Parts: sequence; C-alpha cells; structure tokens
Amino acid sequence: MPMSPQFQQMPKPNNKFLKLLADLVMPSNPVEGALDLAGPMMAAERVASKTGQKAARAIGRLFTGETVETGKPIKFLYSRNTMGAPKLANGIDTYQQTIEPAGKYLNEVGESQAKYLKEMGGQEVGTQSFDNPLVVEFHPEKKDWKYDDKSWKKKLSDEFGATGKALTKKIVKSGHDGIITVWPDGSLGEIVDLRVVKF
Repeated sequence: MPMSPQFQQMPKPNNKFLKLLADLVMPSNPVEGALDLAGPMMAAERVASKTGQKAARAIGRLFTGETVETGKPIKFLYSRNTMGAPKLANGIDTYQQTIEPAGKYLNEVGESQAKYLKEMGGQEVGTQSFDNPLVVEFHPEKKDWKYDDKSWKKKLSDEFGATGKALTKKIVKSGHDGIITVWPDGSLGEIVDLRVVKF
C-alpha cells in the first residue's frame, strides 16, 4: 500500500519497523494479511461513475477482510500523524489541499501496525467508526499519492460543486458522516472523519 503524506515525517526505521514490514509481507496473523494474499478477488468495484463529474462509488475491504461500502456501518483501527500533512510548497498544490473536504484525515491500520505505532509515538492511534460512510475510488487508474483531475478530491469537488468546509457541509447534508477512499486493488486510501467539522 502506498505511503500517505501523513507517514512522510515518521522516524527512521529500526529493527521493530523491519519486523513489522516482514510481518505485513508474510503476516503472523493470516487474517490481517488476507488483503495482499487475495489479490484480484478484492479489487475495488466501481458501482457508479460519471467521468469528471462524479466520484465513482467503490467497494473495498478492511485488513480484517470486512467489506467497506457506501451506507454500511463500519469500525476499524486507524492512525493519524499529529503533525499533519505537508503544506503547499512553492505554490504547488500537490495534494489538492485547496479543494479537499475539511475533516480529520486518517489511515486504516492492522493490529500489528497499531501496536507498533503506539510504541513509536508521534501518531494518534485508535478505533474509528462510521454509520453512513461515502466510499469512493481514490483514483481509477493508479495507486500512488499524486493527485490529478481523476482523483477523488477533484471528483467530489465537481460532484458537489464546492471545496473545503463548504464541500464537507454538502456531503454531511447528504447523510454521510465520513469518506473512505479505495485503491484499485480494494485496499483503503485516505479516510476522512467529517463529524469533527463545526458549521
């Protein structure tokens, strides 16, 4: 899974970190590693799309193997870099922060990752739940953290005709309490808790 901007400021790897990576490749917990081993069977399913106008709804899976889809209540482990994502550099909006919905940005983690991140410090780790998440594909063609006109932020902004806090307000008004993005292989990308935003 690609590394999100939240993890770019993490401390240098140590022996525990290398062990964690090894555990992710050949996990001691088979359920947690099921996503990587299942391959194409867990590919994101595009269930609605209007290219350039609407973010394609998607179906993904948690590390536990549970299905993630729009409108389905979900609970998962998360981590969050308390230092936040990098800001604009030289006026270049690399992560489309000028149009992204306001909210608390999270990453799903497995049990071993959560345990390690708690020990390491510098990360908020906990359990998150949504009653009615909006689940969309991160990008229809690629799996990296570079954003373009096909990324979920751009498509949601186009779909709802708003950016930032106004975009969040419209998504919340449509009944959703969070956003979950899904990579082409079914794994989860950025996750946004919308309930922290005050209107």
